[in-house]
Amino acid sequence: YYYESIGKAWDKAQASGAVSLDERVDLRLAATHAVRTCANVTRAMCDLGGGSSVFLSSSLQRRFRDAFVGAQHMMIAPQTYEFTGRALMGLPTDASFL
Repeated sequence: YYYESIGKAWDKAQASGAVSLDERVDLRLAATHAVRTCANVTRAMCDLGGGSSVFLSSSLQRRFRDAFVGAQHMMIAPQTYEFTGRALMGLPTDASFL
């Protein structure tokens, strides 16, 4: 979904020089889904790593921190679901966030 959304938007931007609101919605939703899925997979790996995964000597702790800090960025935070949902349902929304 992520790569497909990027490909469609890229093709459209190259052809017309612009990306529509619908394509921006799709990009944001795809990026949010990808990042949040990666963060959840990282959490699962830390769970499987047990208590040792929290120590600085564990490579899992750094990956866990990076995944969850990245998932908090405003462009892919959970609030994205509200913006994209409103746009997909045709409700008024501030498109500057998309």
